[in-house]
Amino acid sequence: MESAVTQPPPPGQPSQTPKMDPALYEQLLNKENEIWSKVHTDEHRARISAEDQVAARTLRLNRDSISLANFAKKNGIRWKMGLSLGCGEGRFERQLLKAGVCEQLDAIDIAEGSVATGARIAAEKNLPIAYGVQDLNRYKLAPGKYDLVAAQTCLHHIVELEYLADQIHQSLQPDGYLWIHDFIGETKFQFIEERIHICNDLLNILPPEFRLNRFTNKTLDAFKRPHPDRLASPFEAIRSAEILPVFLERFAIVERSESNALLHIICPPGYRQNYIEQPNGRHLFDLLHYLDRLVIRKGILPPLGGQYIMRPRR
Repeated sequence: MESAVTQPPPPGQPSQTPKMDPALYEQLLNKENEIWSKVHTDEHRARISAEDQVAARTLRLNRDSISLANFAKKNGIRWKMGLSLGCGEGRFERQLLKAGVCEQLDAIDIAEGSVATGARIAAEKNLPIAYGVQDLNRYKLAPGKYDLVAAQTCLHHIVELEYLADQIHQSLQPDGYLWIHDFIGETKFQFIEERIHICNDLLNILPPEFRLNRFTNKTLDAFKRPHPDRLASPFEAIRSAEILPVFLERFAIVERSESNALLHIICPPGYRQNYIEQPNGRHLFDLLHYLDRLVIRKGILPPLGGQYIMRPRR
């Protein structure tokens, strides 16, 4: 497939704003829709993902994370009108309503199949969520409509980051909040050598039963930097390293949590159940979790995952 960017960035370096032929963009956009609609409706993947989520809670994977719902409750906030970007099949929106911190939501995504699933569940449960299929690189948001905008693991698929950041900024009320939870690591997964070296040293130590990918049923023996044009989807991590710089020009951070310098590679989704089933697996995971935080805190490696509660700069 022809590359979405004119030239892959060097390892660890941000890309320039991608310049893309309009016809190629439409082709890649259709592919993105097709891939994510399939992913979110794949029964095998859904079963493994459900097991993985249970394992993540058991391992306390998110022990250092921040919760948007908890933040709202702690500060006595109840949002009247929210917007969920990259909503998928709607799990995040349902969580916000269940927590009682948001009254109603709009929700948009490029994946038609995923949006259809979310809309069906919302209708069955009579939930105040309005779903739509939209391209976030082009969609124009209504000015001042929202007091909450949530971007949940979608920004690393966005080509026009500056445009979307401006749209979010003008769509928020003056006292509104922006929630970002995303992959903020190296663009196109072109990881720096030090990260790859440390992760492979750890993989050499880990017994094979902890390196089993339950999605593919294959064992990870060594990690290699992926080819930038052979990723899971056309827009995968297309400008991920630029997410935070772009949004910090327009928003100020209220709370933040950054993680996954190592765990994103050696214990991503599909591997976590291994640590539940194996003897002493939970203790081993605790050691890996501590090491992950340590390399970030000491500045050895930058984080790959970030959670941010932000307010608009005025």
